[in-house]
Parts: sequence; C-alpha cells; structure tokens
Amino acid sequence: MELKLSSGASKYLSSADVTSDHKFKACFEIGKLAQAMSMQNTKTPPEMVSEYFKVFDMYTEAETKKQAVSCRKGCSFCCFVPLQITEAEGHILAKHLTEEIVETLKEQKQLDPKAPRPCVFLRDQECSVYQDRPLACRSHLVASPPENCDLESGREVMKLVIPGIEVVASAVYSAHGVVDFSDALLNQIAHPQEPQSEEKTTGGEDAGVS
Repeated sequence: MELKLSSGASKYLSSADVTSDHKFKACFEIGKLAQAMSMQNTKTPPEMVSEYFKVFDMYTEAETKKQAVSCRKGCSFCCFVPLQITEAEGHILAKHLTEEIVETLKEQKQLDPKAPRPCVFLRDQECSVYQDRPLACRSHLVASPPENCDLESGREVMKLVIPGIEVVASAVYSAHGVVDFSDALLNQIAHPQEPQSEEKTTGGEDAGVS
C-alpha cells in the first residue's frame, strides 16, 4: 500500500525541525493504521469515516485547549480552497445535495483544478454541513490572524499541524483513496449507494487543503 499523506503530514515530515526518528515513527504509524483500516470489513466506508470524525474532533478539542486557534464562525477564507476528499465522505455529504448545488458542481468542474472557488455548502460565510464536513476541513486550523488567510493578502498563514490528526487523516487517505471534491459528490449522483474505496489517488499532490 502506497501512503497518501495529508497536507499537514507532508509539511510535518518535510520540516527540518523534525528528527528522522520521529519521521520514521509517523510513517510507520500511518502505514500500520492504514493497513488496519483497509482490512476492516465489518463496517461500510461511510460508517468508518464517521468514526474518524469523532477522533478528529477529540484531538482538535484537546489541542485548542493548549494553544490559541484563530478560526471562528463566519471566517470562511479556507472555504474557497480546492480540496480532495474520500468517496466515503462524498457519500456522507450526498444527503445535502440539491439540484442547484449539483449544477454549481458541474460548473466548477470546468475551472482550473487549483483555482479558488466557493464551497457549494457555504451559506452566508458559514458552513451549512458543519457536522458532516470532511477530514480536510476538520484538520485545517490556523493560529495566525484570520485576515492572513485571505488568498490575496500575501501574508503568512500559520497552520497548526497536530500529529495525531495528520496520522489519522493520512491513514484514511491511504486506505480509502481521495478524489477531487466535485468528483466525489457528482459520483454520488451516478452511484448513490456505492461509495468507492478502490479508486485511490496514490502519489502526486497531497490530499486535503493545501
């Protein structure tokens, strides 16, 4: 199994401040957890991913008690950044799709994959699917001022990298694969009962929010 790293994990493993021993340990833990996930067949991928959401939220709650996080309700700069998610997450989000959203997704498919675009679930600068938001969204936390996240500001964004979260995210991506956000949702229109886990993106760009 080829490891698919989250953007945070990639940043962590490429940091000169992280020792080789810690990098090896992180990769080992990702691989071990990914292997366990891929062999677990008692639950559907959406059920498994829902459980990972709980793990993410637990790590996030603990981390935000130790250091300041500037992310607040109404701050939506990161909701314009293209991202990748698992097919299982697309399956979870499918219940929120409307005809209008589907048409918007089709229009966004014509854009450059890296071009900023508003998330189809963004309503009045707030996430309308917050409880079901993907792992990439859950792991995107910053400590710098919110205005720094403006893509046109040119200011430095201090993203918080929480090793525990990035290990889980990378293991999920390695076990289930990732696709572009729009593809994951549009695939649910064609195959609403078939969340695909075998069509994996291996190698290439990091998964999640960059």
